[in-house]
Amino acid sequence: MWRLDDTEGPFRVRKKLELEHAKIPLHVRVQESDSREVHQPEDEAQSVVQLEVPPWEESYEFAATEVEEEQQWDEDVSDDKHRRVRHELEPGDVIQDVRNVTHVTGVDASPGLLILGKTHLYMLDGLLLQDDGEIIEAQDAPKDILLVPGTIVELDGQQPAQRWSLERIATFSKRTFLFRDVALEIYMKDSRSIFVVFPTYRDRQEINNKFSHLMSIRAASDAVTSPAAPLIRSPFLSRVTARVFTGARDEVASARSRWQAREISNFAYLSILNQASGRTRCDVTQYPVFPWVVQDYTSDELDLSKHETFRDLSKPMGALTPARQEAAATRYSNLESIGEPPFHYGTHFSSSMIVCHFLIRMSPFTHMFKTLQGGDWDLPDRLFTDIKRAWDSASKESRGDVRELIPEFFTLPEFLWNSAGLDFGKQTSSGEKINDVKLPPWAKNDPFLFITLHRQALESDYVSRNLPAWIDLIWGYKQKDPNSFNAYHPLSYEGAIDLDAIADPLEREATVGIIHNFGQTPRKLFSHPHPPRIMDGRTSLPLGTQFGISEDYSMLSQDSKPLRNSLEEAVTYLAFDTMSEKVLPCTSQMLYVPLYPHESIHWGLPDQSIRLHIDKKVVQVAESAQCVCAAFADSEALITGMEDSTVGVWKLVRLPGERTSLTWTHILRGHTDRVVNVAASRAWSLIASGSDDQTVILWDLNRAHYVRTLKHDTKVSLVAIQESSGLVASCSKTCLALHTINGLQIAALNLFSLDPIHSIAFHEREWAKTGVLATGSHGTITFRTWSIEDTPPGETAQWKWKTLHEYKCRKVDSGDSPIVTAIKFIGESMYSGDSTGKVYAWDFPE
Repeated sequence: MWRLDDTEGPFRVRKKLELEHAKIPLHVRVQESDSREVHQPEDEAQSVVQLEVPPWEESYEFAATEVEEEQQWDEDVSDDKHRRVRHELEPGDVIQDVRNVTHVTGVDASPGLLILGKTHLYMLDGLLLQDDGEIIEAQDAPKDILLVPGTIVELDGQQPAQRWSLERIATFSKRTFLFRDVALEIYMKDSRSIFVVFPTYRDRQEINNKFSHLMSIRAASDAVTSPAAPLIRSPFLSRVTARVFTGARDEVASARSRWQAREISNFAYLSILNQASGRTRCDVTQYPVFPWVVQDYTSDELDLSKHETFRDLSKPMGALTPARQEAAATRYSNLESIGEPPFHYGTHFSSSMIVCHFLIRMSPFTHMFKTLQGGDWDLPDRLFTDIKRAWDSASKESRGDVRELIPEFFTLPEFLWNSAGLDFGKQTSSGEKINDVKLPPWAKNDPFLFITLHRQALESDYVSRNLPAWIDLIWGYKQKDPNSFNAYHPLSYEGAIDLDAIADPLEREATVGIIHNFGQTPRKLFSHPHPPRIMDGRTSLPLGTQFGISEDYSMLSQDSKPLRNSLEEAVTYLAFDTMSEKVLPCTSQMLYVPLYPHESIHWGLPDQSIRLHIDKKVVQVAESAQCVCAAFADSEALITGMEDSTVGVWKLVRLPGERTSLTWTHILRGHTDRVVNVAASRAWSLIASGSDDQTVILWDLNRAHYVRTLKHDTKVSLVAIQESSGLVASCSKTCLALHTINGLQIAALNLFSLDPIHSIAFHEREWAKTGVLATGSHGTITFRTWSIEDTPPGETAQWKWKTLHEYKCRKVDSGDSPIVTAIKFIGESMYSGDSTGKVYAWDFPE
């Protein structure tokens, strides 16, 4: 059974699935790699200062000679909680701080210890620290020490321990939980995060201050070691600075200006507003909220040029019809007349039940839904079964239904399938067994097409023009406006109640229940009407941009002369130096390190080694690597394909005052023949490896383990990952295939009658209506997209590759056409490298 992975892509999108139970052991952790440094410097002695000494710390020192004692710990860890804590610490680490917290994941809450060490952060679920310094099991703790009211405490079985190197922490932000300002969300560089709730505001602030100090030290260090320190490149918000995580108002203003200038999409902007207002996928009571944008769920085709296709974004869902407006106004006036705080709706547009209702077919939300329902499904007729039916209920039919949508409606087709074969029962009216979600006719029975068209609707001109009105309702000056029919229960707004001030436990529990049931309104971000988007010029492109690859795919022209830094042999990869803004060609056996163009990796040498060069000098040699191909996920993670059918994962380590070092961390086993091409994406924590065994294997980069296999009929020669979407393209001698990040085949092209493909590259843009894959062959570059336009009426969508344009390359001096061996898109420009070593720029007319 598959479950939604907690790894987040650009703009905190979660769309990658992982196996829920079966963990296939197809990787080996490399304990000590066969590598040597060239001119290795002398080791420096390190001194550590222990700031606090918890009871379990004692005078223990980790050493290699104490393996027998550590094995003894394993035997009695269940009887000695202090030893269990010591056992979880990294060798040599020193405790800086320990706090009781509650680790919130979805609707579950796990009491535990948050331990801040000198080198690592630890989350030990299931253990708590008493005032007398004793460690106890959470299940044995007094009720009042469990900290978080209103959550379902998960205490069954052995609780997991997690640890992160402090270097892996990207940033953090203060959060509220049930409107209590006592939570912290910590974001890791591997695109994962944890959400913890502290007993008091003071506890949270003290840890927050220590993280702030840690980050300030890191910033000073990164200023020396990293050329891109101020930016988070991909884990969550792409090229948005880390301060947006804290909701800093200048960063929200910056995002607003970028949205107005069409530099970011509607989806990206809404994601930023959700993040800045405290919404997070870690806590389903504060899940990101997105709007219903379409009201046409009956047509065979979705016409985005007609305003009748769209929902009225100036009104909340509870006021889209005159009858609903009248009912809302009556409720408001009746409450006002008896002296009660007035509101229009007894429910909310976002709540934990709404989220789990929509995502019921997907683990872990299946479990969450049952938990909220007391362990069973709801009545079959009340489950999410039909998108049109859900729209009708929320827009006109049910007075108690005023829900908006969640981001998965624009990103995740898998939530519409009942892939686990869950038995939801039968509908009372028709007797029909509930299975997949029923889609509107224009989706042609294809969830992937529904998500594609629904995202197009969100990015349409109509929504771009009217989105400010909806933002005013959710985050703006109309958040409590009675004239806009937009007042919800008073307890759904931040600051309406102070739970800590309620002394009576029963009253406090009742108040918590009200907050849970009514939902939570996002934090207010704007006090004035939201400005409009600038819609002059070509609205699919940023303001001032005249041409785009997706829009003007036939208008590029090749420069008459190659770039100066061409090579003497075939170019197989094109790197880009962001500092000098130069394209750097690579041969078949070397790569430049991203963001560090003075560093490079070399292989294919007689001794079968991999070598790290800095400033063109060899500084480290990893011997007997048998490397065939390589790719970088980012400046710290190198992926290699090996002659012996394995995939290697390597880590580049940079410490202040020390030279970069290369460490072989994992060997991934799954192929049965040599691996000839690899691609990696840090944004999606994804590795794709192509092999002579006729398969592509997708691996999880964070966990270094196998995920799934994509099959071809002949040897696979090329793989590529689209950073913006996670789509995977792969090519063999006979087939060009396109798959989703979860292995669903979208399109396949038979190449028997076509020239062999020697290079592939996706056009990268945060969002484009037309996706583009470029392929390089003998003297040509072909732009293709994936389309359903040939689908017969009334049939399920049939995706096929569609040729957009074919470019002929300049011939060499001999009159022959070179083979295009490398392609790279940089913004709305393209660069190509060929078999003669030359690199050309392709640009639009000025």
